[in-house]
Amino acid sequence: MAAGLNGVGIRACELAAAFSSVEEVTVLAPDIPHPEISAIWPGLRFQRGDAGSAQAVPGRDILLYGFATEPAAIRQFKRAGGTVGFDAIVWPLEYLTYQSVRAADDPDRAYARHLDAYLNRLRLAHRFLVASETEKKVLAGMLSIADHERVRSTDQSLDDLVAILPIGFSQTNENTANPASTSGKPAIGDAPVFVWNGGLWNHYTPIPAIDALAELDREGVDVRLWFLYPQRGTPTAAYRAAVAASESRPALSGKVRFINGGLSMAERVDVLRHATASVCLYPPHALWDLCPPMRLRETLVYHLPIIAAERGALGGIIAAEGCGATVRTLDAEAVAAAMWDCLDTSGREGMRAAAAGMAAAYSYEKHVPEIHMWLQGGSSP
Repeated sequence: MAAGLNGVGIRACELAAAFSSVEEVTVLAPDIPHPEISAIWPGLRFQRGDAGSAQAVPGRDILLYGFATEPAAIRQFKRAGGTVGFDAIVWPLEYLTYQSVRAADDPDRAYARHLDAYLNRLRLAHRFLVASETEKKVLAGMLSIADHERVRSTDQSLDDLVAILPIGFSQTNENTANPASTSGKPAIGDAPVFVWNGGLWNHYTPIPAIDALAELDREGVDVRLWFLYPQRGTPTAAYRAAVAASESRPALSGKVRFINGGLSMAERVDVLRHATASVCLYPPHALWDLCPPMRLRETLVYHLPIIAAERGALGGIIAAEGCGATVRTLDAEAVAAAMWDCLDTSGREGMRAAAAGMAAAYSYEKHVPEIHMWLQGGSSP
């Protein structure tokens, strides 16, 4: 997305948009937002700085923070009398996959730094948001280790401490803010395009998607695979492997595209509106058993079919709702078969209809009024 907004940054802005219907909201950000971001959420107030720079009104102001907020800034806001809530949808298990940890001279020490900051965020929070019932159970275990005195002194249901807010979307988003396509002809051209609509992080496995594309190409099917998010910082092992896999197949030249320069907001909207399906592949991993990844959002916003591994929270949603196709294994034939399912016009339209039908349940606007009351001390949603 424009100026690097993605993942949990999108969730932050969309939660702010939803909360703004019931409360005055300020979005604290390291930089002034790109004009394309401001155009999506013109009613949001953005302030450059961190939680430590905000002036908390005791007993009224609430700071909702994520996995990258500095503990010192949270502590300062809390000391000023504000309520602090941790949107705990990123787990220490993910830190083990960070390229900076894997490539460190001392990976254990690098991981320990991330873990120490995470535990500080955990101990500082008055309340917690998680994305699923399974995540609530994991959080209960972590709190019983990291903050057992608080667990012992609260209601053992933990409903006073923890509320569930699924991975979802705001009804005010880039798709509704851009009602018309950028041109009469889709930006992606005439061939069907599958999109990898998230980062190439190490807990994902992109190579099976490239293998499947090669399988379809051998069968004479003209399709494309676009990786929509530019690589930032140190290239991950997953990114390097995907590039190498693509370059090793001359027949796929021009058919696999890495959007290294990023897309404008209008371009991204146009691509996602006209894409055939998104692809989200990963090996069996406990991380994905907890809740679906953020890229489910595009299925909800654009009614875009999604291909994912059968195991995991995302695979469970696809199986229950019919909004895409799942694969039991990551071999090329299995992924290619799932792509075939999405290429079939009737099948794809059924998936799109299913995505449209399930979207309302994931709207942040549906959940925010109860979450707002709970953050202010009311009963758990």
